Parts: sequence; C-alpha cells; structure tokens
Amino acid sequence: MSERKKARNNSPEGVARKQNKTKIPCSRPGIVQQDDPKKAFAHFKVLYHVLFDNANDAVFLMDFDTFVECNPMALEMFGCTWEQIVGKTPYGPFSPEFQADGRRSNEKAREKLMLVMKGKPQSFEWSHLKYDGSPLETQVSLNQIKLNGKIFIQAIVRDITEHKRAEEKVRESEERLAKAFQASPSLMGIVDFDENRRIFVNDAFARITGYSREDVIGTTFDKLNFWVEPQRLYEMLQHVRKNRILQDYEVNIRTKQGQVRTLRYHAVLLNIPGKNVGMFSAEDITEQREAQRRIREYQLRLKSLASELSLAEERERQRIAAGIHDDMAQKLVMAKFGLQSLGASVEDETIATSLEGPCHLIDGIIENARELVFDLSNAELYQVGLEAAVKSWLKHDIQDKYSLSCELIRDASPLGLDDETKITFFRAIKELLANVVKYAEASRVTVRIEKNHDMVRVSVEDDGVGFNVSELDASLTPSGGFGLFNIRERLEYLGGRLEIKSGPGEGTHVTMVAPYRQEITVG
Repeated sequence: MSERKKARNNSPEGVARKQNKTKIPCSRPGIVQQDDPKKAFAHFKVLYHVLFDNANDAVFLMDFDTFVECNPMALEMFGCTWEQIVGKTPYGPFSPEFQADGRRSNEKAREKLMLVMKGKPQSFEWSHLKYDGSPLETQVSLNQIKLNGKIFIQAIVRDITEHKRAEEKVRESEERLAKAFQASPSLMGIVDFDENRRIFVNDAFARITGYSREDVIGTTFDKLNFWVEPQRLYEMLQHVRKNRILQDYEVNIRTKQGQVRTLRYHAVLLNIPGKNVGMFSAEDITEQREAQRRIREYQLRLKSLASELSLAEERERQRIAAGIHDDMAQKLVMAKFGLQSLGASVEDETIATSLEGPCHLIDGIIENARELVFDLSNAELYQVGLEAAVKSWLKHDIQDKYSLSCELIRDASPLGLDDETKITFFRAIKELLANVVKYAEASRVTVRIEKNHDMVRVSVEDDGVGFNVSELDASLTPSGGFGLFNIRERLEYLGGRLEIKSGPGEGTHVTMVAPYRQEITVG
C-alpha cells in the first residue's frame, strides 16, 4: 500500500469511513455538517475528490486566510500533522516575515487572497517555511471553490525547491560565463545565423574594432564596412552552417578608424530549438603576422648575405687557385726545366744524377699544387660547366680514391647555368658525396643532372645502409647536420627545395631542385 493511501486511511475521514459507511462523523473543526448524513456524504465526496484523489501536490482549503482542510501531501511537504496546519494562516508559521521581493508575507498574502475572492485566480511563486523552519520554495495556485453554498479558497502548492536551486546554479553559471565572456581578451560575440545579425558582443570587440556595442548589436554582417574581403565572410558563414564549427580562419577586418587588422576566427553553431545561433571568438594576430613578415624579410636578407658571402668566397678561391696555377706552378715548372738543362750541360755524371732528386721533388710539389688548385676551385666549373666539373671530380676524387663506382647521367647538351646556381649545386654534390664516403658504406653512387621545363633537378643516389629520415629532419638545424641545413637554406634562397628519401637498408636518394637560370654571356 502506498504511503499516500496509508495517510488517507489513517486520516480522520478514513477512520470515519471504516467505522460508519453511512454517517460521516468529524471530530475536528471542518466545513461539513453531520446532521444530514446523505447531504454530508455528498459534500464529503466532493471534498474527497478535490483534496485527495491522485493529488501529487499539496492541496489546502482556506476560509479566506485560515486553513480548514489539507491533503496528506501537504502534511508530507510541510513536515507536520493535520492539527498543526488547520486553523493556521499561510503567513503564520509557514512563511518567513518577508518574501524575495522585500514585501511582508502577511501583506502580500492578503492581497493575493482578496483578488481571488473577487474572482481573479492567482498563480505565483512563494517562499514557505516547513514546520521545522527550513525553507521551502513553492509555486502556488489560488482559486475559488464553493462548498455548501460558501466560498472557500483552494490552494495548490507545488514544491519547486530543487527547481529553484537548479535555476540558481544555471543563473550563477550564466553570470560566470557572462563575466568570462566580457573579461576575455579575445573578441567574442553571439550571432543569429538565420538573419546574419549580431546579437551580442563583448568589450574586446569594441576595443579591437573601435565600434561600440550600440554600433554593432542588431546590425547584419554586411554593414559597417567591416570586412576587407567580403567573400571571406561568406565562405566563413557557409563553412559554419555546413560543419557547425570553425577553427583558425584568418580574415582581415577594417576598424572604425579605417585600420586593417588580421583576426583569427573560431565559431560554433549552438543547438537552440528553432534557431541557428552561433558563438564566435577571434584573436587579433595583426602584430604576430607583422612580426612573422619581418622575420621572413630578415631571413631573406640573411640568405642573400650568405649567398653573397659564398660567391665572394668562391671568387677568392678562384683568385688564389689562379695565383697558384699561373704563378707558383709555372715557376716550379721553369725551375725543373732549369735543373734538367743544368744536368744535361755538365759532363760530371755525379752532378747530373744529383740533380734528378730535386727534379722529382719539384714534380711532387707541382702535383700537390694542382690538387690544391682543384680543391680550391674547379676551373672546369667555370670554363666548361657543371656537368664537366662533376664528371671530373667523381672520377679523380671519389672513384679513384675510394674505389666507389660512380655514374653521371646528364642531358645531351650543357645546361649553361649561372654562377650562383652551378656553385650551389656543385658544392651540394660534394657535400653529399662526402657523406656517402663517410657513412653510407655504399658500393655505387649515381648523380643525375637534368633540366625539366623551367627547373633544374640534381639527384644523388647511393646503395648504402640508409637511415631514418624522421630523425634527420629534427637535426636539420645550424647546430646539427650543418651541411644538409646549409644546402637546404641555399636552395630555398634560390627558390628551390631539398628532398630526402631513405630508410634503414634501403640506400639514400637526395633530390635538389632549383629554378633554371642561364649564365649571362657578354659579347
């Protein structure tokens, strides 16, 4: 048996029904007379249905402002007995002195009751007190009801304490959100996507754009001359409608003062029934983009300076190599010829034989000078071209010295590259082949030089042990892997790129690409 049914059966009415099915005695003050059992039963039946039938809320009958009856739910809700309610007023022990609006409970209650007696039903929220004094927030409905020809007031009271607590938590959460919204350094706002209209913006919006809230709220997106590139706005809106979220979308806006700022937008479409409402935020990255632009300019200047230094170094190498070749080497050759002529002119064989040693020594010095000249600057690079210089260097400095099989694959006709491009490629090939000799444990290497439309492609491929490219990428900095880092930087300055493909046991394939720039001939 339910608790409510138990309460009904244990109530005075329930006891009376058990004792006498025809006579309805009532030992407490009430509104039903007992002198006419049939009439009393009829009235009691009405009372029973009003107060007790399937009532989930507290139900009271009042003789204006005095309780004369209540249902079991009222006893449960207020934590008291029937005797502790009947005969009391709703603003007696069951209401605080003041309501939430600051009005006295007795004054406000009597005002509501008077309106009901005039035939005006009332519905309102009311702060009650349980019998033990604990607070109880309720929703109250007051209506007239006639019994035995007399007007009573029926009060239906619903406990909304938990609902009010939930509302309070929501309100506090909304207040915290509003404060965070306003205090955010990022530009933030709420928009109606159905009408493309701004509903709300925060203080940062006004600070960044120069437009006040009054200027903005209620305006459509295409107003205020706000977007530098309106097409970007439409693309952004379409993206949000389709994907319901937007991240890292950069647009340029024009402030009220006419300045152009770069913003990075984020947006989300909220689930509000019957309404497409979105919340957006944006960071002002104008200074960040300007700093990045300056860094790129500085990097370009540094690369240009590095290129100029490299060319200056190469010219100095040429000058030194030419000096050694044209001056020192020639003098050594002439000295050798002089000694040989001297030996041929003397009759003393002992003297002639003694001159052979210095001649052999001079031969060794001449050979060393030639190697030094070649190391300093490959004359073929300037006189014949990149392909001839690479072919000669592969044969004499790699294949003959290290017994490494080398192959050069090239176009039929010389490329005729400008000095800067061919110097960059030649030095890069030397650097890559030096790495092959040191680390690759390779038996074969292939160098390919070809022109493809307006680009020059140079590749170096070996059949060595290979390596993990991802580990190499992390070392391509000035402090690690300087040779490869320098090659990449030089190629990027020329407008090219460096590509590396390798894997453990798979050999290595390095490709260098740069725009084709033909050498300038004077004449």
